[in-house]
Amino acid sequence: ESTDEATDSSTMAAAFSGSLDADTTYAIGYTDGEQGTAASTRTEAKITRSLGGGVSVYAEIQNNDGTGTSGTNMSFGTTVAF
Repeated sequence: ESTDEATDSSTMAAAFSGSLDADTTYAIGYTDGEQGTAASTRTEAKITRSLGGGVSVYAEIQNNDGTGTSGTNMSFGTTVAF
């Protein structure tokens, strides 16, 4: 077992997804990692609603925290499948 703080690393992740009804799905994810003195956390959530005819709308949010660039991203949009 290493005790070198500069190179030791660990990662933990969890994800969960499901349906709210026949046309609405969601997904939630969480990741936590650390290497040496650097650490970061990412949380993500997405909800999608099918409108029929191959058209869906979605909302998504992602939050990054820790070493590196921290911040929150949000997106809303539509997808069309032919």
